[in-house]
Amino acid sequence: MKPDQRLVFLFNENVIQDQIFKKDLETLNSDFAAASSPNRRVPRFEIDMKPKEVPIDLIHIQKPDLTNPSASPVYFAWYGLDNILSKNGNCVDIFNNKLWVVPSTYSYANLKAAGMIVSVDDQLVGELGSNIVLKKIDDPELDLAQLPVQQPKFRTWICRKTVRENHLDQSIRPEIFEASQRKNHPWVTFDDAK
Repeated sequence: MKPDQRLVFLFNENVIQDQIFKKDLETLNSDFAAASSPNRRVPRFEIDMKPKEVPIDLIHIQKPDLTNPSASPVYFAWYGLDNILSKNGNCVDIFNNKLWVVPSTYSYANLKAAGMIVSVDDQLVGELGSNIVLKKIDDPELDLAQLPVQQPKFRTWICRKTVRENHLDQSIRPEIFEASQRKNHPWVTFDDAK
């Protein structure tokens, strides 16, 4: 995203995964706020927590103001946006209203509606899990808590057509979007550099 783009993360409080991710975002906010940061902004990520009992829904998503793209939030979530996309009719509402949402798991329906998805590489997750099991088989006395935790890579999928039609391209760094121009390829992927 462009350095001045509003990035809003929607989460439910008292959900373990969301609490962990919230801590990571707070760390990233501190890194961005540091004087040495080349993209200094306080805060870079807005954390919009909802009570656990309140499912994230379309009412929590603001329609973008296309005359002022950077002031219009791009919404991310750990799994809440996937839930609203899975409801009948929501994909159509998101696309027709040009809502800027980035769900966290990939499916054709999500990509078609949101235009962009961020996902853990499923194959790598399977490899990490099987490696741990094999180590335990080789050494039954092994304490799994002693094994280093490996974070799977994230993969970004971009559907150029949907991104353009929803005017989300106004919020993406041009060099990233332009690098994806390939004939007969409706979407492209960007692997996390980590």
